[in-house]
Amino acid sequence: QIHVVYAVIKIEEDDLTEQTIIKIYNTLTGNYFSIRKDGAEIHYYLTYNGIEQEIYTSDPFPVGDIIAVGIDIEGIIETFGGNVASFFGSQNGMKMYVGGDESNEFQFTGYIYTVGLSSSFRRKWFLNAGSELNG
Repeated sequence: QIHVVYAVIKIEEDDLTEQTIIKIYNTLTGNYFSIRKDGAEIHYYLTYNGIEQEIYTSDPFPVGDIIAVGIDIEGIIETFGGNVASFFGSQNGMKMYVGGDESNEFQFTGYIYTVGLSSSFRRKWFLNAGSELNG
């Protein structure tokens, strides 16, 4: 069972376009969760039954900073419940795209230093790391 999904990224230029950093897609339902950069903010979205819902937006970050983006799955389920809990409740049929998605639109143009999936053992470490691992 995956408990944390994260990426450490850097955006070098002040590009105002929307870009996909991570997309978690359920091949059985067509629903997906995405983390996208838009300007100097990171946006977290759930698209469930064709309806997109913004879950969270970060504070603006300075261009050139190295930042961590990601989710604590247990925390996001506890916070939002409903469709978020339904989406992450079963991880069967899920696949993850990093730096874009199957459409080749909104490709991430910054640097991706690392991507991680973590079990519950490492969850507490990530939550205490001071990174933007939201949920």
